Amino acid sequence: MSACPAALFGRARLAPPPRGPYARLRSIGTSAHADWGEGVTRLLQRDDWLLPSAAVQLTDIRLPAASPSSFTLIRDDLTHPLLGGNKFRKLDGLWGSLVQASDIVTCGGLQSTHTLAVAAAAADHGKRAHLLVRGERPAVPTGTHLYARMLAHRVEYVSRTDYSDREAMFERYVQQLRHERRQQHEALPDAPAAVAGSPAGAAAAGAARPSGTCSSSSSSNADAAVAVIPEGAACSASLLGLIRLVAWLAQQPALAAAPKLHLVLDCGTGATATGLALGAALLGLPWRIVGVMLADEAGYYQRQQRELTAAFCAEHWHATLAAGAAAGSGGVAGGCLAATAVAAQAAAHAAEASALQQAVASRLQWVPRITPRRFGKVLPGEVAACRAVAQEHGVLLDPIWSLAAWEAACELAAGSSSSSSSSSSSSSSSSSSSSSSSSRGSRGSSSSAGGGDSGGGAVAMLHTGGALGLCGLAQRYPDQF
Repeated sequence: MSACPAALFGRARLAPPPRGPYARLRSIGTSAHADWGEGVTRLLQRDDWLLPSAAVQLTDIRLPAASPSSFTLIRDDLTHPLLGGNKFRKLDGLWGSLVQASDIVTCGGLQSTHTLAVAAAAADHGKRAHLLVRGERPAVPTGTHLYARMLAHRVEYVSRTDYSDREAMFERYVQQLRHERRQQHEALPDAPAAVAGSPAGAAAAGAARPSGTCSSSSSSNADAAVAVIPEGAACSASLLGLIRLVAWLAQQPALAAAPKLHLVLDCGTGATATGLALGAALLGLPWRIVGVMLADEAGYYQRQQRELTAAFCAEHWHATLAAGAAAGSGGVAGGCLAATAVAAQAAAHAAEASALQQAVASRLQWVPRITPRRFGKVLPGEVAACRAVAQEHGVLLDPIWSLAAWEAACELAAGSSSSSSSSSSSSSSSSSSSSSSSSRGSRGSSSSAGGGDSGGGAVAMLHTGGALGLCGLAQRYPDQF
């Protein structure tokens, strides 16, 4: 069962006890690197998570078909009564780096669930969220954007031209924000003069970093600490929340008993899929993460996968393994290193990073949507398919994101042990049911979710949330609702 939604954003967060749910991670799966499981245990033993627990509700979805099939639905959409989904998982991981920040700046589209999640978490923890939204202000805010406007400290609409250069966009906004803060501070009675060389300039210069990192800076009295989260929280710290989720899922009987697991999800930036594959690789799990590409081509997602994994190694993993080695040697590894030892350590880090890159890549498959289209386009009948799933299973989907993962999960569940052609036949034979309505259009090519190395096994889908987006879609496509 998932944690009580009302407690998810309480300020008294629970830390995993030293001998608690992560104490036996080294026994999960089989890995060629025996210390990886121990490293994950150390990585997760912290008390600055956003969510009090990694627990989530698991639901068995049974699909009526010629050969009855089913898959496990991971209900991350229920981690909050309105705002659940994978965005909170990523914030769960990077929240520790945001503790000292008073202002959090991020960006996204009009119905971005990421901007809403940031605004909700910031408001609940006494921080100010600044949202840079692509496009024009709507005449009537609705859905996800309506809630984001209610929760955020400030929302600014950015032209698509300016938004295309996100680094420059972030830099300009941080400079503006710090200038405003300094003016407000100087207007106060008896306010001390701003100190030359304060962090303001450095923060503005370093406000936006490559996609693998998140940035933050400390402050003087006049310069509040500002943290910048890239679009979709596609940064290395966010992967920690997905690793935490994988560690919990791997200990659940419904999933742990499967000799092989296909875990399906819809993908925008690809960070969530990369984090899940990273967790599976570190724990030696026989899982295949199936990422349904919705926002770009395979080359982009593969590049994201490599860059995020490399950033994770550099910023988190090497230090974690070094701390374990130091603990095992009585602290010797933490002392000064000779030049030869430094070189040996660098070589070891490179080898470790290469091995982890290979382990992640072998567990992650990027697949196109069953019915490809330009991102954001809704095809005729897809709203009806979402309605059918809601009526049949009590699960809310949206046609842009989660329906794509549902279709892929249905295809895998129906034909993971058979050829892709028989999978397509099975899908069409059950077109009258709600489940088959949502999995219609499955094709027989090897690029589909069920193609390639299917080889049987259990199927699960991560529900990434986003049902509030239906409100905005109803305005765009009123005839379908």
